[in-house]
Amino acid sequence: MNYGGKKIDLDNLSFKLNLNSENKFFHKKQIQLMNSPENSLEDSLLNNSQINFRFSIIMAIYNTEQYLDESINSVINQSIGFENNIQLILVDDGSADNSLKIAEKYQQQYPNNIIVLSQENQGPAVARNNGLKYIQGKYVNFLDSDDYLSKEVLKEVDEFFNKHYDEVDLVAIPIKYFDRRGGDHRLNDKFKTTRVIDLTKELNSPQLSASSSFFKNNLFNKFEFSTKIISSEDSLMINKMLLEKRKYGAISNVYYYYRKRYDNSSTIDVTSNKKEYFTDKLKFYYMELINTSIAKYNRVPAFIQYLMAYDLQWLLKQHDLSILETEIEIEEFWYYLNKVLYYIEDYVILKNNYITNPIFVKSFFVLKNKKVHTEVINNKQVIKKSGTYTIDNLNNHKFWIDIVEIRNNSFNISGFLNSMFEDNFISIEARKETIDGDISYFSSKQVKYNTRKNVIYLSKTWQYKHNFDIRIPVLKKEIFNVKLVVNYHKDGDNTNFNKDNIIPIRLLMDFTQHAKLSQSSTYFSTNSNIVILHENSFNVAPYNFKRLVKHELHDMKSIFSEKKAGYKLALLLRFMYLIIHPLIRNPIYLFMDRQEVADDNAEHLYKYALKQNDNINKFYVVLKDTNDFRRLSKIGNVVPFGSFKHKLLFLLCDKVISSYPEESVINPFFIYDRKNNVINDERNLYSGLTNTPLYFLQHGVTKDNISTYLKKYDKNVSLILTVSDKEHDSFLDEGYNYDEIIIQTLGFPRHDNLENKRKKKILFIPTWRSYLENDKDLFLASEYFKQLNNILNNESLINLVDEKGYEIIFRPHPRLNYYISNTNLRYIDLFDINDKIYLSKDESYQELFSEASLLITDYSSVFFDFAYLKKPVIYYHYANDYHHAKGYFDYETMGFGEVIFDEEKLLDKITYYLENNCTMEEEYIEKVNSFFKYNDKNNSERVYNWICKH
Repeated sequence: MNYGGKKIDLDNLSFKLNLNSENKFFHKKQIQLMNSPENSLEDSLLNNSQINFRFSIIMAIYNTEQYLDESINSVINQSIGFENNIQLILVDDGSADNSLKIAEKYQQQYPNNIIVLSQENQGPAVARNNGLKYIQGKYVNFLDSDDYLSKEVLKEVDEFFNKHYDEVDLVAIPIKYFDRRGGDHRLNDKFKTTRVIDLTKELNSPQLSASSSFFKNNLFNKFEFSTKIISSEDSLMINKMLLEKRKYGAISNVYYYYRKRYDNSSTIDVTSNKKEYFTDKLKFYYMELINTSIAKYNRVPAFIQYLMAYDLQWLLKQHDLSILETEIEIEEFWYYLNKVLYYIEDYVILKNNYITNPIFVKSFFVLKNKKVHTEVINNKQVIKKSGTYTIDNLNNHKFWIDIVEIRNNSFNISGFLNSMFEDNFISIEARKETIDGDISYFSSKQVKYNTRKNVIYLSKTWQYKHNFDIRIPVLKKEIFNVKLVVNYHKDGDNTNFNKDNIIPIRLLMDFTQHAKLSQSSTYFSTNSNIVILHENSFNVAPYNFKRLVKHELHDMKSIFSEKKAGYKLALLLRFMYLIIHPLIRNPIYLFMDRQEVADDNAEHLYKYALKQNDNINKFYVVLKDTNDFRRLSKIGNVVPFGSFKHKLLFLLCDKVISSYPEESVINPFFIYDRKNNVINDERNLYSGLTNTPLYFLQHGVTKDNISTYLKKYDKNVSLILTVSDKEHDSFLDEGYNYDEIIIQTLGFPRHDNLENKRKKKILFIPTWRSYLENDKDLFLASEYFKQLNNILNNESLINLVDEKGYEIIFRPHPRLNYYISNTNLRYIDLFDINDKIYLSKDESYQELFSEASLLITDYSSVFFDFAYLKKPVIYYHYANDYHHAKGYFDYETMGFGEVIFDEEKLLDKITYYLENNCTMEEEYIEKVNSFFKYNDKNNSERVYNWICKH
């Protein structure tokens, strides 16, 4: 290396700098310093007091090639002036991507300002400490390599230090999030004005981030980043500094922009998965702050306590301690946690505005006091306490209602109760009182959902989710009132209903967004009954129009007085409902697939239904500006999705029949604009009138466990249509909670119309990956994109197919046509598709399945339709990256084709099929025959008859 015309031996230099082999620094080198020739390089590197710049920015870099340009340019473009005022030290921490090359590119552009260092991967603390050896700025900052600074930051910081140099050693600026999440950092309140924060007065003003802080150069003669912890090294160093003067500067009008990555791959996102995050953090972060405080002040200052209480909540929210492998490790963790909690006073927890989750507050007290007890007051209130602090009061909770319905002569209520009271102490029941004064009680059934589980932190249960279903028989012409009661069982046996053992408590009710009642829409009716929400209870009575009018006028008056968004249209539609509803003599069925496209089970069932002379009014719903709207308008009544007519029919109809169960797909009062990422949700204005049963025809055969998606509490469908007994049985697994009668194996209507018109076409239809939502950079870096793009440009494959006279058709998953958030791009726009591969956009799946001879997919359920025709399937599983949990279907033992794991073998298998006239092997034909229950072209008839009867 040349410096000042002299050749310097880096090995010798590294020895003198004590950068030993264990440090492994200079594994790769690229160092350039601005300095006068008369000073030796060694002196210039070691002498922090030599100031040539206003600022030194140290940037630790690890695999951030897609973000690095933005970060570096935010420094270069600072209004204070880069070349005269800023030194940028880029420390590559063993990146495996092109980060180092990008850094070197900038160093070549600005050789007098930029230093590039490289080390084997040792973490940001080591990288920053190594960077500190070269600082020549009066002030120092540690910008992360995926974040950026607003343009005026360094100018404002410089001016603040000029005014308050003797008062403070560091200055902080507010943090704004971007990418996966926007908005302000929760600690930004302290930046409401630019000022000096005195921590002896503004106790709860924690500063944790070195990236958003600016330090005096001379601080680093005494302080550096700890390498004993894998997170919070920023906070440890900063707060040891703050113990000196107990003051720091706050600037309100500039920002540090903090990237929240969509893939959760930043350091702060991944450290909680490591063992060192637990006990080491307690020992070498919190206890280090405690010991330093006691050594200096003989106590722990309040601002340190507030900091620790705020920061501890992220540790306390860890689900379990399974990462600690031995009892000794677990005991050590609890020992140090208890020790740290000892130094945090109660008022610090109670008055800490930054502990936003009430469960965390409660867990602090339980962990500090060790004991929890329950008090019963006047046999009316039940309170759980830790010491003198009340951590829960059963009387203060609500019943949250998901479902209120009348079905099969039964009044059904489903919902949940959150509390800190254990399940065995709690039971929920309904009190039914008839107009004659007869009282009876109906016990609830406790159910489990995979998306609504007990809240568990550190392997301890802090909140219990009491999910319940209650069924109350409804007799003909019966009038009754239903109230919900939670019982506290003193002996912890919720089956013991001895009068002296239970304390019945009435709680308020509220409704989830998907419930078909709300405080604005307080009733619903069926052909035989009307259900009215009244004074925290339900009144059930026989249907009559006079009663309906009374409650409809009440709701319209309430909607008018509240004047929520959309209320005028709601009043008009409800008025028209009131006029038209009694005039309707024949049932109304609405059929629907997706908003923008038909060609699924609902369309095929609709075509069958049109041929039935049964006095049922049938409508199909799809967006107006689509080919399917024009096509289907020629054969039946087609309604534009979201139109006034659609909204009115949605209120008046008897049944909704769809291949999709999401309200965001079928409900015209809940519309999601994907391009602009805007949701228009007016369900509360109509909920009582939209209590129409939904018959779910499915849009694909279910092979995975989708209980997190198709759960009863928010879908509550009246039919789940299946094609196989194995598929049927999978919906009886825990987490769905549907009655078995809802799950019917009747076959898919679209299978009736599948035809086998083999042509020399190969279908390539991969499915989607939910973890890639809304991040272009993550998508481009994913194996999913790379593997798909490779196949779409595989010359060997393209030449083979061309030679055999075949055509490859790529049909992207619908989500690949969605717009990426904050861009004008769709995912499909990012692919480089070979000109010889046909991109299918408008063709129906029926047409594609009919004409193709071979299907290549990954995990898409389209293979069921294709195999139904006894045509060969190849599963290309390049990685185990599918987002749904594994279900009953095993590809190796149940699949209708071979599972391939690499591209070369995929090409071999395609070659085999093309040379054998794309004939499905006998073993797979047998699997097809054994899987599908019906192959008789009568699926539509079975499905339609079942829906009409139920």
